[in-house]
Order: sequence, then structure tokens, then C-alpha cells
Amino acid sequence: MPLPGGTLQHKNTEMHIEDIQELLDGHEPIAIVRYLERPIFSETDTVARYVLLRMEHGDIHEVPVPPVLMPFLMRRLSDFEQVFRQSDGNVWERCGFREKVRAGVPRPKIRKFIDEE
Repeated sequence: MPLPGGTLQHKNTEMHIEDIQELLDGHEPIAIVRYLERPIFSETDTVARYVLLRMEHGDIHEVPVPPVLMPFLMRRLSDFEQVFRQSDGNVWERCGFREKVRAGVPRPKIRKFIDEE
């Protein structure tokens, strides 16, 4: 959710929009997850949402991509490798994100992160 000053806060992750842009332009291993969210009042409509996953201090952090950054994100997707594709979601990664997570994040933390999502 946007906060004053162009900042986003989500699950203890707070990033300025400019910081998200730098993250997308950088070379840090990250993943982009696209998932479909269905509004509670509709059984047929879906809205595509995007989050960035990054490693920090042996943990995985989720950073939501605000709608204002969607054109910027779409231009950067060609710099990522698509590693998962299904009708309800996609995952792209850069710089071997999965392997770095496997090597740097304890397996119980990975399972906990997946189960919370």
C-alpha cells in the first residue's frame, strides 16, 4: 500500500519507488512473481499482481510492485529468465536467484515462506 512520500510497506518490507526501480535495473539476484488475484465479489474477473522476491540476511523478502511501476517492470522482463509458467502465475529470475536461495536460506525458512503465501 502506498505511503506518503512514494514509499511502499508490505510484510515488514519498506521500499521507495525509486529503490524498486534501482533493484530492477541492478544485478542483484531477484525473482519476479506474477499471480492472479480474484476479487471477492467476482468469480470470473482476475487482476494480475506482481511481487519481487529478494534475499536479505538469509531470508526471503517480498516487495509488491505498485501499479505505477508496471510499464517500467514490463520493459525489464526481457532481462529475466522465465522459470515457471502456468495459467494462474509466472516466475522470472535473474542471476540464479533459486540457486542462491537454496544455498543461502535454510530449508525450513523456504518452506515457511511458501506456506505463508
